[in-house]
Amino acid sequence: MRRPPRQSCRRLTRWRVQDFFYICPSHLKDAGFCTPKIDQAAVEARRKKELDDEVARVKKEYEEKQRKKKEEKEKKEKEKEKGKDKKDKKEEDDKKDKPEVRLHSSPPPPPR
Repeated sequence: MRRPPRQSCRRLTRWRVQDFFYICPSHLKDAGFCTPKIDQAAVEARRKKELDDEVARVKKEYEEKQRKKKEEKEKKEKEKEKGKDKKDKKEEDDKKDKPEVRLHSSPPPPPR
C-alpha cells in the first residue's frame, strides 16, 4: 500500500507541464538532486546527424543551382545559334532577292 506524500511547502514542476512533485527544502539545497541524466554519446550522435543532414541539404541546393545555371546557359546558346542561323538565312535570302548593285564612280572633274 502506498503512503500519501508528506506535506511540504515546496513543489518541483516542469515548465508548461502539469506534472509536479513535492520536495523538502533540504533536497533543494543538494546539487546532485534531480538532475537530468545526459547521454553524451546520444547527444553527439544527434548533433552529427543534424550536421550531416545540413551538409546534404546544402549540397543538394548547390547542385540544383548549378544544374539550373547550366540549363540556362545551354538554352541561351541554342537561342544564339537559332538567331545566328536566322540571320544567315535572311542574308542569303536578301542576296538572292536583290541584284547586285555596283556603284560606278564618275571621273573626277578636270582641274581648273
